[in-house]
Amino acid sequence: MFILIAPLTVIAQQERKGWYAALGPGYGSYTLDLYNYNGGASSYADQHFTEPVIWLGIEKKSVLQRSRFILDAGGELTGGFALSTRSTVSGPSADKKSNGWSLGVHGLVKAGYTLGTQHIIVPLLGAGPYFISLQTGSGDEGYSSRIYGAQGYAGVDFVLKRITVTPQVHFGIASWGNSDKQIGKADNTQNGQPSMLEAGIKVALKL
Repeated sequence: MFILIAPLTVIAQQERKGWYAALGPGYGSYTLDLYNYNGGASSYADQHFTEPVIWLGIEKKSVLQRSRFILDAGGELTGGFALSTRSTVSGPSADKKSNGWSLGVHGLVKAGYTLGTQHIIVPLLGAGPYFISLQTGSGDEGYSSRIYGAQGYAGVDFVLKRITVTPQVHFGIASWGNSDKQIGKADNTQNGQPSMLEAGIKVALKL
């Protein structure tokens, strides 16, 4: 049985190996936990962002391969639109804006294992750095916020000859952040670890 399957494994891996351009829609949710030390009293501030996102990436699949185990590497640019921001400070004060946008970048190394005799399903787990800049509002009332750090990744490649369809999730595992939005007389400072979660589906075409 192994003698029969081994050649199929090699052929499938060779067909998968190469450079791919990828594009896909998703949805992102991010939070910042901030505080402001102002005249001897701390004011706490939370920011929660949600938005549709578009991923645009390039990656090399099967950079390394050992039997059914594979290693992929690549990067993505992200763009968000219709960014909704809810800011809450100490006490009942809160405001919401819904006309923002974002730009970001992901770097990823992903490990996977090919399933089935045709090797068309590849579960993947990965990690890498990320940076996201979120712009809320415009003019005098506008402000920028940033979330960055290390992310985790989970996805499944469904291989359809030269096209690969991948449902995927990005999530922060060690993150930092800050914001230009001010409370009182001082700048916001990070109080707790930010969160980042993006989920959606990506389509990649072999180049």
